Amino acid sequence: MSAHRFIAHSRVMRTLVDQIRRFARADSNVLIAGETGTGKNAVARELHARGPRARRPFVTIDCASLSPSLIDSELFGHERGAFTDAVSSRAGRFELAGTGTVYLDAVAELSVEAQAKLLRIVEEKRVERLGGQTAI
Repeated sequence: MSAHRFIAHSRVMRTLVDQIRRFARADSNVLIAGETGTGKNAVARELHARGPRARRPFVTIDCASLSPSLIDSELFGHERGAFTDAVSSRAGRFELAGTGTVYLDAVAELSVEAQAKLLRIVEEKRVERLGGQTAI
């Protein structure tokens, strides 16, 4: 990992880089807040690259682009027969990330119900496929 992924000349940017270094070492959830275009995705990728999960998957979930009718299947996966078109089992995005990093972009765009489901996953660190009976 290159030490120069962020150009940090200003005091504010140097502070951000120091925070990234510090937070990357913690095994914790991180909230990255900011206006559109401020580099939240770049900060998330840098946290991942500097942390213990760097060699594991980094999965971005663009919450604003998820169809409300398919959100559960996309995020959590499904078992064969869980619904009409489920002809085979499929891993969801959280399962694909495994013990890597999941970056939830534009989570505020989701319904309150969907946000509640995500909160449960974030807190419990496990997911269950639609139609499944085993937590992953």
